[in-house]
Amino acid sequence: LQIKSSVETHIHANNWEFISLAFAGMILDTYPIWPRRPLAWPRSITPIFWLLTIGVLALVIGPWIASNWFSAPGIILFLAGTIWLLLNVIKPLRGITAVWSQPSYAYVPYFYYRMFLPQEPARLGGNWFSLVTMNLGGLFLCVGIFLVDKQGFLHGTAYLLWTLSLVPLVLNLWQIMHRGLATLESGGSLAESAAPGD
Repeated sequence: LQIKSSVETHIHANNWEFISLAFAGMILDTYPIWPRRPLAWPRSITPIFWLLTIGVLALVIGPWIASNWFSAPGIILFLAGTIWLLLNVIKPLRGITAVWSQPSYAYVPYFYYRMFLPQEPARLGGNWFSLVTMNLGGLFLCVGIFLVDKQGFLHGTAYLLWTLSLVPLVLNLWQIMHRGLATLESGGSLAESAAPGD
């Protein structure tokens, strides 16, 4: 079977299928560690899995056969699963105000803290600028699927917004890594990194 839009199929397979499902799984696996609270509806994991999986499959088939009859339902199913997953994560955090300044791009800085500054409490990353630009990028991409005559502009804007959303994350990672490497240069080890305030 010939692929009708190979570039778009490739993007969907990577962005929607691989990255989004991997991050959904990582959220479910690591969520109990940092807020120390269970998901709002633990029994909803199975239906969320199927909403995301079927939605992603439709999103990959859509550009493969050049049919919005798959892409549109795929977006609806995927967004439904994503919103349900986010509600599962957000509802138990309503009383923990500290986490509301780290709503997006949270996990990579967490692991960087664990690797480069193991003596400091590992903190989640993210900020509101990244959250807004990342979701606006997703909106522009979705609209571009249906407004074919303006697709180049809309998809270009989406990728520009996603690039901008990464800037605070990259700066945060660089700061964490720089502090950890400075400890090594001074003759210490990463395990001897100073605690906050030192």
